[in-house]
Amino acid sequence: MRTISISATNLQVSGDRKLTHEASGDGISFAKAWGLENPAMEQAVQKFWRDLGLVPEAEIEQRLKELCAVAYCNGSIIAVATADPTLVPHLRTRFFQYRCSIARAHRRRELAWRLTAFSHGVLEEWSLLNRQEKIMGLLAIMQSDAFASHSSTPVLTKHGISVVLVGYSPAGFRLRAIWFKHAYVE
Repeated sequence: MRTISISATNLQVSGDRKLTHEASGDGISFAKAWGLENPAMEQAVQKFWRDLGLVPEAEIEQRLKELCAVAYCNGSIIAVATADPTLVPHLRTRFFQYRCSIARAHRRRELAWRLTAFSHGVLEEWSLLNRQEKIMGLLAIMQSDAFASHSSTPVLTKHGISVVLVGYSPAGFRLRAIWFKHAYVE
């Protein structure tokens, strides 16, 4: 599969939307970052990426432009999601290429699922407000071994989202899509 990046336009999201969400009684909350300028959050995200060695230094500035949502626990960032509009040629559809990074101490707690469900809602809302962009969902390249036991399962459903197997990357990683409700294929 060859991916082609397209430019993101109209990144503004209406100002009266809820920007944070307390997911449960475990002290973890989620904050929207997509289309917003928040220097304090961006600084904290850079520190998170650098401390964990998750994003190469040369990519940090670009990835900050792709911030979608963050998860906090006790005031500290514990997970970050980014999204980048991308055309998937074999599906003839535009998606947000979705990335999710979780702090090691918070893995295996379904945090990736929860942050992805929150991010899906943020980006689906943006997609509805910007239909001319024709972005139909999220696309993730499943590189984590945490999902290896589900490699042959075509549809995984949790936290209100369904993650659908749609192919493989050139490196052999599974490509999973999470379609928006208003999605269609031309």
